[in-house]
Amino acid sequence: MNKNTIAFFKKKPLTALIEFTPGLGEYVEKEILEILSDPWIPEKEITKTPKIIRYPEKILIHKISLQSILAISIRSFTVKDIFLQITETFDPKYIGDLIIDPSLNEWIKKTSPRLKYIIRKNPKLDGKDLEYSIRHHLGWKESNHSQPNESNQVNSRILISVIENKANLFLALREEPIYRRGFRVPLKASYPLAEDTASILLKHLKLISKKFQESNIQYSIPFCGTGTLGWEAYMQELRICPGILRPKPDPLIGLLGVEKEWDYLINKSLVVSNTYKESVLADGEGNLTFALSDRDPLACDNAQSNRIAFSKIQEISQELTIEQEDFFETGIPLSKKKSTLHLLPLHPPYGIRSDRRENSQSFYGRIAEKIKESLSSGGANRNFAGFILIPDSSALFGVMESWKEGFDSEIIHFSQGKLSIRALFFWKHSQKNP
Repeated sequence: MNKNTIAFFKKKPLTALIEFTPGLGEYVEKEILEILSDPWIPEKEITKTPKIIRYPEKILIHKISLQSILAISIRSFTVKDIFLQITETFDPKYIGDLIIDPSLNEWIKKTSPRLKYIIRKNPKLDGKDLEYSIRHHLGWKESNHSQPNESNQVNSRILISVIENKANLFLALREEPIYRRGFRVPLKASYPLAEDTASILLKHLKLISKKFQESNIQYSIPFCGTGTLGWEAYMQELRICPGILRPKPDPLIGLLGVEKEWDYLINKSLVVSNTYKESVLADGEGNLTFALSDRDPLACDNAQSNRIAFSKIQEISQELTIEQEDFFETGIPLSKKKSTLHLLPLHPPYGIRSDRRENSQSFYGRIAEKIKESLSSGGANRNFAGFILIPDSSALFGVMESWKEGFDSEIIHFSQGKLSIRALFFWKHSQKNP
């Protein structure tokens, strides 16, 4: 990529496309606004006030600088992916009118780009035909993912976005979607939450937790699986920016000539995190704990491996345990400390890692009963807040039938792949705060 192409990205206001979990765009937009209000690198006048437009499955940010896009990619917990617009708007019926910067196009050709497309309000348009036409017009070869990637080979990703008869091409900022933290290895016998989705749900749980005034917090996470909810909660509580976990910039960052900006943002993120961790430790070592558990030994082994991988990047300074336990036998691990708020993020493995076959209403009803039993054990009144992910209306009925009274609750709907999921948030004060 030559200097002219680098200038294309560095000197002009850009348009960025942000992908997020459908149904949760409001949380993503709020976080982006918080980052842009304090980008950590002074903005030029022309990019001080970017324009944000939110659609059902994406956010467009116009008049944004490359350094602010980098800040989002490093600091955001909730963004799924980031793309940079590289063409003017064109009509997908007339691919011959599509123009791209020649030097940028030559670079993309060498990377054998991966293409995906989002088409809205144009049901007659065939995405595969459109992809073929664009590849043929621009001379892009098909990518071959089955071949191992050489260390110096860049894999570019291109997004084709179409709304009605208006189309644009976007180049992914990074080789892999930014929601992938880089240290976690998935478990075959599970359907883990994507990290960005887990973080959004945890952010909403923290918002609910502000209703309480306890000095100690314990995250109790049965059904922990690979530990996604535990790691995302840990990172949020200690303000560990996700970009810290993948500090080595992708080759594209170097090609764009923004290594200095990248290094500055990473170092700034480390300073913020370390300063905050020191303040948390100064308040007392036991005031923030994480208790993860799962009945499946393979899941626990996987979570332990992910813990080791995480600790090689960031020291684990707070108490974080991973135990092999059956939730239906042991219930929720609860702290014995007074003035403790228990936060309970629950992602039950319905139909997976379970010896017992039963319908969702029965399974989730048993979970709800066990939660009630755990939280009232020993006659103690505990303040708690949590959420449980529910796959269908029968499961929801099973939970609500058990919790007819005593819990405050609200439901958030979102999609993951082809699944429509409900996140049922619940909480209770042992004594109402004044």
